[in-house]
Amino acid sequence: MNMMESVKSAFSSVFANKMRSFLTMLGIIIGISSVIVITSIGQGSQTKMMDEFNKLGVSKITISMKDRGSARSRDYLTMDDVEVIRAHPEVKNVSPMFYAGGAKVKLKNPKETRNLYIQGVNEEHRYIDQYEMIHGRFFVETDVKTKNPIVIIDNGLALKVFGR
Repeated sequence: MNMMESVKSAFSSVFANKMRSFLTMLGIIIGISSVIVITSIGQGSQTKMMDEFNKLGVSKITISMKDRGSARSRDYLTMDDVEVIRAHPEVKNVSPMFYAGGAKVKLKNPKETRNLYIQGVNEEHRYIDQYEMIHGRFFVETDVKTKNPIVIIDNGLALKVFGR
């Protein structure tokens, strides 16, 4: 049997059994579509989970003192220590952080006060905690070096204080 006769025989079988051919094609189409959909959902879920883990900081290391009350000035990390850490080949960003909290601050209404919590960081901190800037800009290296008095506030405080 040559090739042409085989093709003619196949087509005559397909047209002779139309319902069987249709159901076979339908099964193949549904099967392939299901595999594509499940694979796409799996890859999308994996990407979403990795993005969430990256936002949490799975590759982030925080170095801090356990008991600050008994700390002496020599116990704190210095900017020289920061430069040593930055020089490591696998370190991408380093941001020293000063944290102060609990100070009472007066709001628009002089009778109303709130506790204030402040984090002092450098320009690399935006790459570490990946903040979403709604308005304005994050500060840059020049701002840090010239000690520009810049404050970045969250959306909730902006709405309360400025109404937008």
